[in-house]
Amino acid sequence: MDGISCDRCGAALLVGTDVRYVVSIDVRAAWDVMETTREELQRDHSAEISALLRKLEGMDAAAAERQVHCAFRFDLCPRCQREYVKGPLPPLK
Repeated sequence: MDGISCDRCGAALLVGTDVRYVVSIDVRAAWDVMETTREELQRDHSAEISALLRKLEGMDAAAAERQVHCAFRFDLCPRCQREYVKGPLPPLK
């Protein structure tokens, strides 16, 4: 094929001739800035670190990474773009 296709419906999208849309989704673990006290810095964190390492032991690297960050990129045709922007997060079933 001389181009790409819509990731939602499969319609051909020839590069440079058809209007197409790109959807980029970046999912990251949220974190909030915490106030760190002198006591917190001086406290022994080894038990917490050991518990975290035990939790990660049975997990493959890709699964662990997905818990922190994952990104997606989709090409959409004009019809699928209109549907997507109406409701990018479909209701749970």
